Amino acid sequence: RVAFLTTTDATGQTYDRAFDYYSSLPENRSIVTVAHEHFNGNDISVVAQLEHIKGAKPDVLVAVCSGTPFGAVLHGAFDTGINLPIASLSSNMTFAQMDQYKSFLPATLVFSGPRSMSRVGTLPGPVREAQNLYFNSFKTAGIRPDSGNNLAWDSTWITIDALRRFGVKATADQVRDYIDNLHGW
Repeated sequence: RVAFLTTTDATGQTYDRAFDYYSSLPENRSIVTVAHEHFNGNDISVVAQLEHIKGAKPDVLVAVCSGTPFGAVLHGAFDTGINLPIASLSSNMTFAQMDQYKSFLPATLVFSGPRSMSRVGTLPGPVREAQNLYFNSFKTAGIRPDSGNNLAWDSTWITIDALRRFGVKATADQVRDYIDNLHGW
């Protein structure tokens, strides 16, 4: 029993289509959508939508929004007494943001995130080695990496690799072609 709360912007619309598609797959027939509400990312309250969701008695709430709108969802869930797991986007995986919301965070908050967010479950090998470099580099700098740091890491290293290959006078075409043909990085 899943409830969805998505913004009315392009991101929300994209996720709406994805939810519809994946909900229609035979392997997901046991997952029942009990509510699907929308809100404008500029709204300061989503209590009305959350009251409707609460009445549908979901087992989990999936909130598709980032930043301040996600704060409105969390605060609204707290205010309406919704006490169930809330899942959201990896873009909300920021320590500063979660610290600001600590007084109204749910008991269970779930994010889908890339391997650069946690080493848990990664077996020894090249992925684990890349994770170790990532986490140890930030530890040395005294930084707890979160989703913002993650966004720049791979692209920076790919650019550095291209410059190592072609030198600092590399042309835009050389770098683009290098990236377009990069595999197994």
